[in-house]
This record gives sequence, structure tokens and C-alpha cells, in this order.
Amino acid sequence: MKRILKWVGGILGVLLLAAGGYLIYLFTTYYRVPDDQALKVKNQQSTQFKPGQTYTAMTYNIGYGSYPPSYSFSWMAANIREPTVKSPCVPALMV
Repeated sequence: MKRILKWVGGILGVLLLAAGGYLIYLFTTYYRVPDDQALKVKNQQSTQFKPGQTYTAMTYNIGYGSYPPSYSFSWMAANIREPTVKSPCVPALMV
């Protein structure tokens, strides 16, 4: 019985040590872009909007500012490729 309790205690100790180490890693490597940064306008426009006129707009997802450009939220970004196995059912589904 003591042997089992020692093993369980050892496993729990290792897990707690790993979780504690991970928390220390998280807190020591945390970096955040400072708030309220002054930004310069690079392409100042002089045209004013006119009431009653229809306008169109285009948007672009610039991502989340705390991550480097190499980080991607997309689950497909790391795994875009052709399937390796061709299924005979696929053409039947594309009717």
C-alpha cells in the first residue's frame, strides 16, 4: 500500500512541478504591445464624404496585435495540401 501511495504522490508531484514550471514560463515570457500608442497617418486623404452618396469599403484582417507576423489563427495555415488518398466516393458527392 505504501508503494502505491509513493507512486501516486510522485506522479502528482511531477505534474505539479510541470504545471508550476509552465506557469513560471508563461509569466516570464509574456509580452504585450503598449496601450495608447501614437500612430502617424501615412496616406492622409483630403476628400470628404458627401451625404446621400453610396460608398463601398474593403476590409483586411490585420490579425491580433500581440502576436508576431509568423503566427496564424487559421487551422488550415499549417496543413494546406492535396489529399494523399483519392476516395472513390468523392466524385459521387460532387453532383
